[in-house]
Amino acid sequence: MEWQDNDLSGGHGGVFDETLGKSMRWWSTETADGRLILRRSVLVNYSAMVVLVVGTPCMIYKSLPLMSPYISNYEAKDTMIMVMMLSILVIWAINVLRRRTVLSEDGITMRRLVFTERRPWTSVLSRFTLSTLDLTEPTSYSGIIERTRIAIENGDDDDAIRLPGCVIGMTWGRSEDRASAAVGDLQYYIVKRGWDISEDVALGEDPRLVEARERHKAGTLVRRNRLVFCTPVWRRIKEHLCNGGLFLIGLGVLFIVLSSQQLFFETAPVSGSDLTFAVSFLLLGPVTMAYPLYKIYGCFQRVVVDDRGIRAGRRSCVWPESRSGLFVAGDRIFVVYANGRHIALDGAGVAWGSFQRRQEQLVARCEAIWLWGVARGATRETGRYVTVSDEGMQKEREILERGIGLAVPRRGQSA
Repeated sequence: MEWQDNDLSGGHGGVFDETLGKSMRWWSTETADGRLILRRSVLVNYSAMVVLVVGTPCMIYKSLPLMSPYISNYEAKDTMIMVMMLSILVIWAINVLRRRTVLSEDGITMRRLVFTERRPWTSVLSRFTLSTLDLTEPTSYSGIIERTRIAIENGDDDDAIRLPGCVIGMTWGRSEDRASAAVGDLQYYIVKRGWDISEDVALGEDPRLVEARERHKAGTLVRRNRLVFCTPVWRRIKEHLCNGGLFLIGLGVLFIVLSSQQLFFETAPVSGSDLTFAVSFLLLGPVTMAYPLYKIYGCFQRVVVDDRGIRAGRRSCVWPESRSGLFVAGDRIFVVYANGRHIALDGAGVAWGSFQRRQEQLVARCEAIWLWGVARGATRETGRYVTVSDEGMQKEREILERGIGLAVPRRGQSA
């Protein structure tokens, strides 16, 4: 494939003459069957291969003495430390080589270290965003300690799923500017390939969603005085841990262990300076862990549905006046109220299964919640349709609503 810049905004390349934008050089590959593979740059991949080829035999060689009955405790500890360091490098290399995002006619496939997830274009198109980690000074332009990931919005802009292998940064130039150009190239490429949402898909019913809506099982819920959901958002917990949270928690635990050993288990007298450092570390440990633990705590949301309304965590709203007020976007449930404001009911989500399976279960859960409210006299169907302000979210919502057989008014037409 030949790479060139045709001077369009963002460096778009002409798709039909088999070129891609300059911003996607070195980290994207177009296959013969029409797929586009996005992964880490050639330099990073070669580095990972070297680490894997060299590190794996070294790790095996270093671990062999651990099976010997004649190894001393001191030698065993040193060997274990060395093996752990090598294993971290090997796991990093395997992770780099496995992680990739594949774009095709069917949608996006995200392959991670262990799991692979597939999402159709109806839940992805126009939802690209950026996730930037910037440790430079605000006035710095070099971007040496800066990394930007291309991500997709999962329902709303407060939940970004980073695309595996789509990492831009740690090189000269601002990574966010180059990532923005890459997103423009991706969207241009998708449209030129004809992978955007067809009119039949956007306006037609989806038999699997219609069937899922009928499997609501609301009859088993009507007898309850209220509905309570508390499903942890495990994927977001993993995102927080991988985005520096695991490092901060580990660092905090290390501080606490070191200070505790010095304060409570040291048999020799402790000097004043050592005591000061130990107390400082004991206080610094919880402070270091506070922020990531707070973010993880937010992933355990409690959703309560009763006659008075719907409460999700600390936010609440009255019952919507139409079935369309409860909708699915991404793999999340939302309730829209007032002038287009909405609340995510993440605690009422589904944790496991493929993306398609989760969406089907969420559609059924929306139907069950609505029928429960109607049966309890908390709401009734008025036909009022309230749109949300986010255009991409509203478009995804409309496609899914038409897919389950709900009537959606045309843009600009009042319900």
